[in-house]
Amino acid sequence: MRTVMEMRMVAMSGAIRAKPGWTVKMQDGAIRQKWTTEAKSQGLTDLEIKYVLEELDYYAKLKDWHPSTNEQVLNLIHPSLYPLFYDGSFLCQPIASPAAALEPLTIKQYCWLPSEFHVRDDGSVEVESYINNLHPVRHAKLYPTIANIFARFVPMFENMVTDLAFMQDGNPDLVESDGADSGESDVVGFDDEYRRWLETREFIPPPPEEFKMPDRPIPAFSFRSRRLQAIVKMSNIVLTPDKPEYEGGSWHVEAMANEHIVATGIYYYDVDNITESRLNFRQSIKRLIHYEQGDKRGVRLGYGIEVDGNLDAMLSQELGSVEALSGRCICFPNIYQHQVSGFKLKDPSKPGHRKILAFFLIDPSMRIPSTKVVPPQQQDWWAEKLFELPRFGSLPLTINDCLFEHIEWPMSLEKAREERLKLMAERSTNNETATSMYFEQRFNLCEHQHVCQLIPCCQHFNNRERGGPSNHRHKTAYGIVAWVLFYLFGGEIKLLDVHTI
Repeated sequence: MRTVMEMRMVAMSGAIRAKPGWTVKMQDGAIRQKWTTEAKSQGLTDLEIKYVLEELDYYAKLKDWHPSTNEQVLNLIHPSLYPLFYDGSFLCQPIASPAAALEPLTIKQYCWLPSEFHVRDDGSVEVESYINNLHPVRHAKLYPTIANIFARFVPMFENMVTDLAFMQDGNPDLVESDGADSGESDVVGFDDEYRRWLETREFIPPPPEEFKMPDRPIPAFSFRSRRLQAIVKMSNIVLTPDKPEYEGGSWHVEAMANEHIVATGIYYYDVDNITESRLNFRQSIKRLIHYEQGDKRGVRLGYGIEVDGNLDAMLSQELGSVEALSGRCICFPNIYQHQVSGFKLKDPSKPGHRKILAFFLIDPSMRIPSTKVVPPQQQDWWAEKLFELPRFGSLPLTINDCLFEHIEWPMSLEKAREERLKLMAERSTNNETATSMYFEQRFNLCEHQHVCQLIPCCQHFNNRERGGPSNHRHKTAYGIVAWVLFYLFGGEIKLLDVHTI
């Protein structure tokens, strides 16, 4: 049972929150004073009004701005809040932390929580477990909408998984050139004229072979009559005249190994009053093929990879980008790094935004703990159901608030935000490790420098007079010596194309 005082205060709070844009109007001193005068005329005391307005200030600040984004990235649903805690979450069935088996790229403490999506025979989809951070009762109308959008992604995910299963080297077969080598002087080293020729000679890429139908099943893998696991995220990038520019995000691969994410689907459902926004992609490359030592111009023209003056290059290749347009859906495998490019307000006098709904598909051959086995961890969800019980529902709100202060689990929003910072720190460290190991590994076009000190460098050797049997034997011998020296000096053998020796 509520007191008369509480009912007066609740009525005032409800009347203010019913006003359009009340969170903005709360910051206007004149409007705030007007509401205070109206409340006094209805019998509320100064202390009661002060309590209501301070409580509404708190509610107005409940927007979940993503940390370290200058209050420009607004989380509506984010998997980093209330994730699975391997050492703390309650589960309907026991699990073991996979961290020890999946080092070094597995988070030790946390795991994003997927939901269960049932794909029916006719292609329609039903969400069979709650979506983390989306209340299944308060926001019940959103669930079928999200399920219908996920159904549109299913064919894209089917093709994506099929492509991953039958992925081959992305480099087309090249027709080997049979052109004869020109004669060369016996001058040791490179003179200025030869260097100029190297930098200005015509680049003639070899033609590709004829297209052949890929060896893969048609149609693609079908997900119909199956249950898929997917992590849901809704996020807005919000720009205002005070904060008119978004600097862009960092290069990253989504999630960690223990989450087994194989593909990402993004739906741009609202883009308004911003300049062109793009999602960039890049891939790591294991090795460079068909190059001569030191041929930085050929590597740049042939592969689009920039090489610096020290013949150093980064073993990653930018694949292009996709523009964020309202209504556009994109899907990409989780083997690429992606990055949101920067953008700003088109009309700097008005606000603008870019809103997305994202699905992170879990490997269909795997099962990880989902919201089917992990009960909701949000304290306010739990309290809402608890205080519906007759024994608790009759207590005054002030007593309920006191009870809240002494509850350690489920987790409060403040505690969840503290844990999110720890999760983000671990993910950041793991992403930096993955980036340095796979996407920003350095490579030198004269990688076998130990060999160059002992035998003629590859390019010089290849440009000397060739064709005689004796020269061929020496070339083979030098090649064997080079491989042995690579092994002894710890060189990266996989980066060396044997044709350059």
